Amino acid sequence: MIAKNQYRHAKTIWTEQGPGPKIKVANLEDDRKEAQYVVNCIRSLILEGMPGREIAVLYRVNSISRVFEEECLRQRIPYKIVGGFRFYERKEIKDIIGYLKVLMNPFDVIAFRRVINTPPRGVGRVSLEKLELEAQRSEKPIAQWLLESESLPVTGKAKSGVAEFKDVLSWGQRALSEEESLADVIFQLLEKTRYIDFLKDERTEEAKEREENLKELMSAVQEFEERWHLENQEILQGVDSKSILQKKIFDFLERIALISDADQLDEVEEDQVTFMSLHAAKGLEFQACFMAAMEDGLFTSVRSLDSMNGLEEERRLCYVGMTRAKERLYLTRSERRRTFGSINDQIASRFLADIPQGLMEY
Repeated sequence: MIAKNQYRHAKTIWTEQGPGPKIKVANLEDDRKEAQYVVNCIRSLILEGMPGREIAVLYRVNSISRVFEEECLRQRIPYKIVGGFRFYERKEIKDIIGYLKVLMNPFDVIAFRRVINTPPRGVGRVSLEKLELEAQRSEKPIAQWLLESESLPVTGKAKSGVAEFKDVLSWGQRALSEEESLADVIFQLLEKTRYIDFLKDERTEEAKEREENLKELMSAVQEFEERWHLENQEILQGVDSKSILQKKIFDFLERIALISDADQLDEVEEDQVTFMSLHAAKGLEFQACFMAAMEDGLFTSVRSLDSMNGLEEERRLCYVGMTRAKERLYLTRSERRRTFGSINDQIASRFLADIPQGLMEY
């Protein structure tokens, strides 16, 4: 693999271990089937006696972790994320969930505090305290008070920021009574809050990752809605769209709460499977490694394709990932992947073609 890089120092790589199992390469129908395959393999390895702490799932893009996390929770396989947060604990995900909570429950002061200045609107601590004081005097939930108030107890940039947030709340109230699709509501919410634009303006690698996580949230919501409609067909007859949407949001928030509760139970387990990005994996070794989403645009990263240096760095990362495995290596990919509103056909990573066929087992 690494010998394909032109700009590297020649070196001889050796091992004291004898030959082991071939690299297992799996092409799966979609990302959900890929997660099921990987977690089924992990379960088999653990049943064979391999400790969970000796198994790692590696990926190039952090947003990939969600489907694997959810499948581990479903199959009760304890896991930990190294060098980052679990999907539903990531800041941008909690921010959008916070907006949903405020729209559904005007009494939720914690969610209100989280989102009133997210993205930044110039509403600082002092301005927020003034708003909360006025809401207490009116004896109304703060979100309801803000929607009904004709004047604001703040000035300057904070005043325009609060007015902007109030517009988002007003839109949200209308959406709750007019819309039926939760995915549409979240898509519009990202537009109304300019959250994606805010991340694009930052022009950092971290902001790009957070944007990818929000796109993955959209995929999660779409999957949830599809399952929700299948499971609730009988109760949908004659029910108005407002009730349908609010029931969906309630069920979605409840599901996330259950996932978070299961996550906390996992944290007390000592023998956990490790999830991490390839960057975080340097210097570590495991008996078995799964390198997931081996697809062009994900690994290799789409941002690396315009330059030779970028491609060579991706190949170095691939080499790092493959050499984390002491005994067994699995490379997996999806033929189709859901991304931000659509299901896209995926092309196998060009790095798979760099591996001699005789070393792989499909």
